[in-house]
Amino acid sequence: MRNVTRSLTAALLFQLATATSASAQTTGQALPPPPAGLSFRGMEAGLDVMTSSPGEAGFYFGAASNRGVMSVRFSSMDAGESVPCSVGVMYERLFGKDHARITPSVGGTLGRVFSCASDGDGARPSPSHPGLGAVTAGVRVPIFAGQRRVGSVKVLGVAQRHFGADGVAAETNYGFSVGFVVGRR
Repeated sequence: MRNVTRSLTAALLFQLATATSASAQTTGQALPPPPAGLSFRGMEAGLDVMTSSPGEAGFYFGAASNRGVMSVRFSSMDAGESVPCSVGVMYERLFGKDHARITPSVGGTLGRVFSCASDGDGARPSPSHPGLGAVTAGVRVPIFAGQRRVGSVKVLGVAQRHFGADGVAAETNYGFSVGFVVGRR
């Protein structure tokens, strides 16, 4: 669990450093509007915390277009002795062409759950739910907008389904997610 905490802390520090350097480069000039078609905007990365049961802290990075974001997502859950973590893919559809404004979004995640207990943690059981899927909907609220970067706080409602292994019933949890994301404007 310590390794996961260290990784998430390092990711948070990276996000804050990126946000600080991006906001220092603003010149006050407006960017031209994005093209009408689908276009690659650049890389995007973020951190989020989910309040569903089990709670979850995640980090993701991926490619952003003017319509959405396709990311790889890593997370750690607080679900007891098995120290479950997940890795998966995430897609988020953004409604709005200017990401420096409040932007509604919907998204989905599919992931594989595994135990990320270290050798020092001793023997741990495997997670009882080896897969998960989530659907999200909410808004991104910009907190800084630079010449090329925008940083936003994400507030999302979450419906998360944990798929059970042999003989274990699947369960659905509902909650909220709050996160921070940095990407191209």
